[in-house]
Amino acid sequence: MAKVPVKEKSKKPSKKAAKKPAKAEKKPKEKKPKVNKYANDLPEEGDVIEYSPKTVGDLKNPVFIVGLGPGLQRKGSKTHLAWEGNRSGDLVQEAIKGLSNIYLTNVMNYYVKGEISADVISKGVEQLRKDIEKYKPAKIICMGDFAFNHVRIINPSGEVIKFKHPSYLIRFQKPKEPYIKELKAAIKG
Repeated sequence: MAKVPVKEKSKKPSKKAAKKPAKAEKKPKEKKPKVNKYANDLPEEGDVIEYSPKTVGDLKNPVFIVGLGPGLQRKGSKTHLAWEGNRSGDLVQEAIKGLSNIYLTNVMNYYVKGEISADVISKGVEQLRKDIEKYKPAKIICMGDFAFNHVRIINPSGEVIKFKHPSYLIRFQKPKEPYIKELKAAIKG
């Protein structure tokens, strides 16, 4: 038997394939820089901005309200006072409205862009220790675990109350009114 030559199929694209344009390589989407409406002039990596405690009233055995450290302030808010110029501060300010004898501060009264060094924490803790010794607070309300853990070490015998940080409400969209009412009661009680 004679061999019959076999035609090889040509590898021409089909009509369907010819209609589809070749897939272009996907370009990664350009990420737009995030604009923080709560920031003044953003510091460079490692820069430290110092904040001052805020006092309300005459400070005879005041109630201390202590947070971790200041967050970025809104544009245009350059008070550099603890618990002012950001959303967490707004909630605390609303709770203390009409009250006096209050000392608002942080474990670290420094805003640091980037990683916070142990030196910055130590400096803040030492300043808080001096403030507690100077003012002898009637009680200390700590906003969050970080503040609570550091204050407990500094002031183990005084009244220390652990409270949720206001950023918890903001982050998880919890109702603000019950929080403000509870904080006001803790301050008064």
